This record gives sequence, C-alpha cells and structure tokens, in this order.
Amino acid sequence: MNVSCLGRVAVPSPQCLKCKHLNRETLKCPAFGDKPIPDDIQLNLSDHRYPYPSDHDIQFEDRHIQLVDAPSAPSRGN
Repeated sequence: MNVSCLGRVAVPSPQCLKCKHLNRETLKCPAFGDKPIPDDIQLNLSDHRYPYPSDHDIQFEDRHIQLVDAPSAPSRGN
C-alpha cells in the first residue's frame, strides 16, 4: 500500500474512504496518479472537496451519493 502518513502506519482518511475515486485495492487516487495521497489530505488538514495542487482537477466526490434526473412532473391538462 502506498498511502503516505508521515512515516506512520497509514490508513486512508475518512474523506478518502468516502470518495468514489479511491481505489480500495491499491489505496491510490487517480487525482495523484502513482504518487501517494498527500499527507495534508490523509491527515484531514486539507478539504479535498476543493482543488489541491497537482490533483489533476479531480476532487472528492461522495461514493454514496448519486445525482439522478428528477422525473418530469405530470402535465396538467388545463
């Protein structure tokens, strides 16, 4: 596992665990390619719902929330 955490045993941060981008097998994120997820994000010092340097414009997206189109309202025959 290539998750960085300042030299300690690393586990993904809560924001990473809830993100749809995290590869749960490798614990890598496409936002950072082959590099480890930055410590600032791992330690929740940086909120990755917002752009982070070198994140390739990929930010946190909740894996449990899916936006769907609302059904059309029935027409009212006036």
